[in-house]
Amino acid sequence: MADLVAETGVAAASLYAAFDNKAGLFAAVIERYAATFSVHLYAPINDPALSTFEAVKGLLERAASSFSEPGTPAGCFMYSAAAAVSPASAAIECLLRHKRIAAEALLIERLHRGAVQGELAAEVDPAVLGSGLIARTGRWRRGLWRTGRRSDSDRSGLRPAASLSGVRT
Repeated sequence: MADLVAETGVAAASLYAAFDNKAGLFAAVIERYAATFSVHLYAPINDPALSTFEAVKGLLERAASSFSEPGTPAGCFMYSAAAAVSPASAAIECLLRHKRIAAEALLIERLHRGAVQGELAAEVDPAVLGSGLIARTGRWRRGLWRTGRRSDSDRSGLRPAASLSGVRT
Protein backbone atom coordinates (compact mmCIF):
# COMPACT_ATOMS: atom_id res chain seq x y z
CA MET A 1 0.00 0.00 0.00
CA ALA A 2 2.88 2.36 0.77
CA ASP A 3 4.16 1.99 -2.81
CA LEU A 4 0.71 2.72 -4.23
CA VAL A 5 0.34 5.83 -2.05
CA ALA A 6 3.83 7.01 -3.02
CA GLU A 7 3.25 6.47 -6.76
CA THR A 8 -0.24 7.97 -6.92
CA GLY A 9 -0.01 10.65 -4.27
CA VAL A 10 -3.43 9.57 -3.02
CA ALA A 11 -3.79 8.98 0.71
CA ALA A 12 -4.34 5.37 1.83
CA ALA A 13 -7.61 6.37 3.52
CA SER A 14 -8.89 7.79 0.24
CA LEU A 15 -7.93 4.65 -1.67
CA TYR A 16 -9.66 2.44 0.87
CA ALA A 17 -12.75 4.68 0.80
CA ALA A 18 -12.94 4.55 -3.00
CA PHE A 19 -12.98 0.74 -2.91
CA ASP A 20 -14.72 0.25 0.48
CA ASN A 21 -11.70 -1.55 1.93
CA LYS A 22 -8.39 -3.24 1.08
CA ALA A 23 -10.18 -6.34 -0.24
CA GLY A 24 -12.28 -4.17 -2.58
CA LEU A 25 -9.15 -2.48 -3.90
CA PHE A 26 -7.48 -5.86 -4.42
CA ALA A 27 -10.57 -7.24 -6.20
CA ALA A 28 -10.54 -4.21 -8.54
CA VAL A 29 -6.88 -4.85 -9.34
CA ILE A 30 -7.62 -8.51 -10.10
CA GLU A 31 -10.48 -7.54 -12.41
CA ARG A 32 -8.29 -4.98 -14.19
CA TYR A 33 -5.52 -7.55 -14.66
CA ALA A 34 -8.01 -10.06 -16.06
CA ALA A 35 -9.51 -7.48 -18.43
CA THR A 36 -6.15 -6.37 -19.80
CA PHE A 37 -3.23 -8.75 -19.41
CA SER A 38 -5.22 -12.00 -19.37
CA VAL A 39 -7.15 -10.95 -22.48
CA HIS A 40 -3.82 -10.33 -24.25
CA LEU A 41 -2.35 -13.60 -23.00
CA TYR A 42 -5.31 -15.72 -24.15
CA ALA A 43 -5.92 -13.86 -27.44
CA PRO A 44 -4.51 -16.72 -29.58
CA ILE A 45 -6.98 -19.15 -28.00
CA ASN A 46 -9.85 -16.92 -29.14
CA ASP A 47 -8.55 -16.43 -32.68
CA PRO A 48 -10.64 -18.60 -35.04
CA ALA A 49 -8.14 -18.08 -37.86
CA LEU A 50 -5.52 -20.11 -35.97
CA SER A 51 -5.34 -23.88 -35.90
CA THR A 52 -5.54 -25.46 -32.45
CA PHE A 53 -1.79 -26.05 -32.53
CA GLU A 54 -1.08 -22.41 -33.47
CA ALA A 55 -3.51 -21.11 -30.84
CA VAL A 56 -2.09 -23.13 -27.96
CA LYS A 57 1.47 -22.53 -29.08
CA GLY A 58 0.71 -18.80 -29.22
CA LEU A 59 -0.64 -18.90 -25.66
CA LEU A 60 2.44 -20.71 -24.37
CA GLU A 61 4.82 -18.42 -26.24
CA ARG A 62 3.07 -15.33 -24.84
CA ALA A 63 3.26 -16.78 -21.35
CA ALA A 64 6.94 -17.62 -21.77
CA SER A 65 7.84 -14.14 -22.95
CA SER A 66 5.43 -12.14 -20.74
CA PHE A 67 6.30 -13.77 -17.44
CA SER A 68 10.03 -13.62 -17.93
CA GLU A 69 10.55 -10.20 -19.52
CA PRO A 70 13.12 -8.01 -17.79
CA GLY A 71 11.47 -5.07 -16.06
CA THR A 72 8.25 -6.91 -15.26
CA PRO A 73 7.30 -8.53 -11.97
CA ALA A 74 8.48 -12.12 -11.74
CA GLY A 75 5.86 -14.74 -12.51
CA CYS A 76 2.13 -14.17 -12.69
CA PHE A 77 0.12 -11.66 -10.68
CA MET A 78 -2.74 -14.16 -10.21
CA TYR A 79 -0.42 -16.85 -8.84
CA SER A 80 1.48 -14.47 -6.59
CA ALA A 81 -1.80 -13.01 -5.35
CA ALA A 82 -3.16 -16.46 -4.57
CA ALA A 83 -0.04 -17.27 -2.58
CA ALA A 84 -0.33 -14.03 -0.60
CA VAL A 85 -4.06 -14.13 0.17
CA SER A 86 -4.87 -14.55 3.84
CA PRO A 87 -7.33 -17.14 5.14
CA ALA A 88 -9.61 -14.25 6.16
CA SER A 89 -9.92 -13.17 2.51
CA ALA A 90 -12.31 -15.87 1.33
CA ALA A 91 -13.92 -13.57 -1.24
CA ILE A 92 -10.54 -12.79 -2.85
CA GLU A 93 -9.58 -16.46 -2.84
CA CYS A 94 -12.90 -17.28 -4.52
CA LEU A 95 -12.38 -14.56 -7.16
CA LEU A 96 -8.89 -15.84 -7.95
CA ARG A 97 -10.15 -19.43 -8.18
CA HIS A 98 -12.95 -18.32 -10.51
CA LYS A 99 -10.47 -16.57 -12.82
CA ARG A 100 -8.21 -19.64 -12.94
CA ILE A 101 -11.14 -21.96 -13.67
CA ALA A 102 -12.41 -19.62 -16.41
CA ALA A 103 -8.98 -19.54 -18.07
CA GLU A 104 -8.73 -23.32 -17.95
CA ALA A 105 -12.25 -23.68 -19.37
CA LEU A 106 -11.36 -21.35 -22.24
CA LEU A 107 -8.35 -23.48 -23.15
CA ILE A 108 -10.28 -26.75 -22.82
CA GLU A 109 -13.10 -25.40 -25.02
CA ARG A 110 -10.54 -24.51 -27.69
CA LEU A 111 -9.06 -28.00 -27.47
CA HIS A 112 -12.56 -29.52 -27.78
CA ARG A 113 -13.16 -27.51 -30.95
CA GLY A 114 -9.82 -28.77 -32.25
CA ALA A 115 -10.82 -32.35 -31.48
CA VAL A 116 -14.08 -31.94 -33.41
CA GLN A 117 -12.11 -30.55 -36.35
CA GLY A 118 -9.71 -33.51 -36.26
CA GLU A 119 -6.77 -31.46 -34.97
CA LEU A 120 -6.19 -33.67 -31.90
CA ALA A 121 -5.16 -37.30 -31.96
CA ALA A 122 -8.16 -39.52 -31.23
CA GLU A 123 -6.70 -40.74 -27.93
CA VAL A 124 -6.19 -37.21 -26.55
CA ASP A 125 -8.73 -36.02 -23.98
CA PRO A 126 -9.04 -32.22 -24.38
CA ALA A 127 -9.89 -31.75 -20.69
CA VAL A 128 -6.83 -33.70 -19.54
CA LEU A 129 -4.53 -31.91 -22.01
CA GLY A 130 -5.92 -28.49 -21.08
CA SER A 131 -5.68 -29.12 -17.34
CA GLY A 132 -2.14 -30.42 -17.77
CA LEU A 133 -1.04 -27.37 -19.76
CA ILE A 134 -2.55 -25.01 -17.17
CA ALA A 135 -0.83 -26.95 -14.36
CA ARG A 136 2.51 -26.86 -16.16
CA THR A 137 2.35 -23.13 -16.81
CA GLY A 138 1.27 -22.61 -13.21
CA ARG A 139 4.28 -24.47 -11.86
CA TRP A 140 6.54 -22.47 -14.16
CA ARG A 141 4.97 -19.12 -13.16
CA ARG A 142 5.16 -19.93 -9.45
CA GLY A 143 8.83 -20.83 -9.90
CA LEU A 144 9.56 -17.47 -11.52
CA TRP A 145 7.64 -15.67 -8.78
CA ARG A 146 9.59 -17.46 -6.03
CA THR A 147 13.02 -17.07 -7.62
CA GLY A 148 12.58 -13.74 -9.41
CA ARG A 149 14.85 -14.96 -12.23
CA ARG A 150 14.64 -13.48 -15.72
CA SER A 151 16.53 -14.82 -18.70
CA ASP A 152 16.05 -16.72 -21.92
CA SER A 153 16.67 -19.92 -19.98
CA ASP A 154 13.69 -19.09 -17.75
CA ARG A 155 11.48 -19.22 -20.84
CA SER A 156 12.71 -22.71 -21.61
CA GLY A 157 10.39 -24.06 -18.91
CA LEU A 158 7.48 -23.68 -21.32
CA ARG A 159 9.19 -24.41 -24.61
CA PRO A 160 8.79 -28.22 -24.39
CA ALA A 161 5.06 -27.80 -23.70
CA ALA A 162 4.77 -25.88 -26.95
CA SER A 163 5.48 -29.14 -28.82
CA LEU A 164 1.95 -30.16 -27.76
CA SER A 165 2.06 -33.90 -27.86
CA GLY A 166 -1.13 -35.14 -29.47
CA VAL A 167 -1.98 -31.90 -31.27
CA ARG A 168 -1.63 -32.08 -35.02
CA THR A 169 0.19 -29.28 -36.81
